Amino acid sequence: QPHDGRVGNVKSVQVIDGVTLEAMDGSDSKQFVYDRVFGPEATQQEVYSACAAEMVDAVIEGTNACIFAFGSTGAGKTHSMLGPEGGRRQAKQDGILPRAAGELFRRIARLEAETKAAIGAGGFSAYEVRVSFLEVYCENAFDLLSGPVSASREPSGACALREAADGRVYADGAKEERIKSCEHLLEVVAAGARARATAATGVHAHSSRSHALLVVSVEHRWRDVGETDASKFHTQIARLTLVDLAGAESMERSHGGSVDAAGVGTNMGLLVLGRVIRALAEGSERVPYRDSSLTRLMQSSLGGKAKTQMLACVSPVQTESDVTLHTLKYALSARNVLLK
Repeated sequence: QPHDGRVGNVKSVQVIDGVTLEAMDGSDSKQFVYDRVFGPEATQQEVYSACAAEMVDAVIEGTNACIFAFGSTGAGKTHSMLGPEGGRRQAKQDGILPRAAGELFRRIARLEAETKAAIGAGGFSAYEVRVSFLEVYCENAFDLLSGPVSASREPSGACALREAADGRVYADGAKEERIKSCEHLLEVVAAGARARATAATGVHAHSSRSHALLVVSVEHRWRDVGETDASKFHTQIARLTLVDLAGAESMERSHGGSVDAAGVGTNMGLLVLGRVIRALAEGSERVPYRDSSLTRLMQSSLGGKAKTQMLACVSPVQTESDVTLHTLKYALSARNVLLK
């Protein structure tokens, strides 16, 4: 929706069919083809089924998965990922996270029951779900689950980024909370979201000034039937990462031309993410993951053996045609990336 609540008769973008849309490029129009296009009448369930249902399957099977939402402030990123602002739970309006969490715990309960019925007391199989919630603000990573984050976001309170033996980059010292149910997960996320940095900008009264990364880790432990040593078991860990990026509009548009550290840091992360996507799409030998904290944390999702989905959110209003076109071109580059 446009920020002033009025769409007007002239739209900067319109849906042609299920995979194609047309956008204004100056006085001309240009068509873009994607894996799937959703119009304003699309439901949250339709978006989840097409974009995220397979991600839950992948994580259950042991493959990392990532969904990240990109677009201008107010275009629907947080709504698509979480649901209505303010944490108001409405089943039909639930976003990707509540639906994915519900399905994940349903699947785990079913798998554990089926396994118990099949192997009885002769084996062992159990799942554990943990979650961490990070904010990247001014190129620093802050833990949103370890209590209140200082309003000033002092760098001294940030987590150092480290690289694990498997190449995964993580925030050292960030809390990873064990989750017991879908409801518990949503409560933890809501608590973390309240600590996220927001501020009034030129386009939104509560614009996210940071990038948020929610990492849901699913660990499966099992012991073979007939194994008598209780200390011997197999372990498989897969992670579902949901990334809600800050608004992609320019500094001039969002801050009336003023430049502050938060805006520069936010735009830097998005700029480097664009460079990373282009380098991957072009098959470049050097991919600049290390140029930004955001891309370092997303490295295993962007360039590793992961299933990754980009959700590009755009507004139909004419006054946002430039940022809409930028978002669509950004998404087109991402579509050309083939993870190996």
